Amino acid sequence: IDRQFKEQLKSSQSPLKEKSKTTDKNKKFQTLMQRHRERTVQCKNCSKLYIESQNNSIICEYHPKSYTLACPKTCPNPGLTSLCSSHRMRRWPCCDNVRQECVGCCRRSHCPPDSDPVYDSVMNSINERDKDFMESLDEKIAYVQSNDFPTQLNAAKKNKIFEIEDKLAMNRATAERFKNLKFV
Repeated sequence: IDRQFKEQLKSSQSPLKEKSKTTDKNKKFQTLMQRHRERTVQCKNCSKLYIESQNNSIICEYHPKSYTLACPKTCPNPGLTSLCSSHRMRRWPCCDNVRQECVGCCRRSHCPPDSDPVYDSVMNSINERDKDFMESLDEKIAYVQSNDFPTQLNAAKKNKIFEIEDKLAMNRATAERFKNLKFV
């Protein structure tokens, strides 16, 4: 029986290995947006890891207020009555729960951190590349503006037109000379 179990375990693991190989191949062909959605991110509200594509509007359980020393919501004058010294303890003021590890009382979608070092480095490299490209374009534009190429182009066109007119006038003069020639 032990041998059969080991064989089943081996056979059940082999499809998993094949699946992992295909998913590795598929990862190569993912776009940047697909990789962005499938990355794991830590929520800044609840500190749980989540996948961006599985984020929804009620997945993050958090407390809107901080875990502090406070009176319960039912206390008529927080901190001013004689009972406050007996019931004042560390709690979540939003839901009056005294356990620090308790599940959050509010829900919302996970909030990613303000900056992600991986994507910041990618964006910095893209910005550097674009900066270099834009500098080279600015140099080319300055070169074109300094040489005044449109004026040079118009002058070249005028010269070509004058050459064509001169050649046409010469051909017309030649045709005029032979106009009265008669073949016998």
